[in-house]
Order: sequence, then structure tokens, then C-alpha cells
Amino acid sequence: MGKLPFDLAEAEQELQEGPLSEYSGSGFGILKWGISLKQLVVLQMFVRVFFPWGQMTSFSVGGLLLALVVAIVKLVVGVLIIALFENSMARLRFCATSRVTWAGFGFAFLAFVSLLVA
Repeated sequence: MGKLPFDLAEAEQELQEGPLSEYSGSGFGILKWGISLKQLVVLQMFVRVFFPWGQMTSFSVGGLLLALVVAIVKLVVGVLIIALFENSMARLRFCATSRVTWAGFGFAFLAFVSLLVA
């Protein structure tokens, strides 16, 4: 959702919110609002694609309200799961990025080899 899992104590502003430090006041608020809106739209698209139940079956006011309530509930559950996941995992040091990157590359390479062999 646009957040990096790595942290460097000496350069927190540069890694996390470097461009945001240039703004203040209403410009800062609009920028933060846009970032939050982008996260909600991407999450809603993910929820709609992978959890398609609860869509409106008939065009009526009751069906529209039911679909809206189900969509909001799915969105809130998604936000809670993401918040729980982000806050329960420790942020990695920036020095650990090479190990994580090589581990991911190794798994991707093994998957590619197994695809070629099969």
C-alpha cells in the first residue's frame, strides 16, 4: 500500500516521507489526503477482484444499500487486517535489504526453474 518495510534510524525523513517534508498547512493536508485516498482505492479494487461476493443483484434501493454496506464492511476489515499486519511486524533495518532481496530472488529463480522442468 505504498509503505516500505525498511527503516533507517539516521534517515527516517528521507526514506519514509521525504517529499512530504517540503509541504505544510493546506498543501500538506491535501497531499496526505491524496495518499490515504489512493490507499483506499487500491484496497477497494483488491477487495472487489478477490472477494466479489456482496454485489448488487437487482437494481433497487434495498439492493444498492445492501451492496454499499457489504462493500464498506469488506473495506474496513481489509484496513484492519493491513493495520494489524503492519503494526505486528518489526520494521527491518535498511542494511537487511540485501538479504531479503536475495532470498526473494532465490525463490523466484527456483520457481522459474521448476516451471521450466515441469
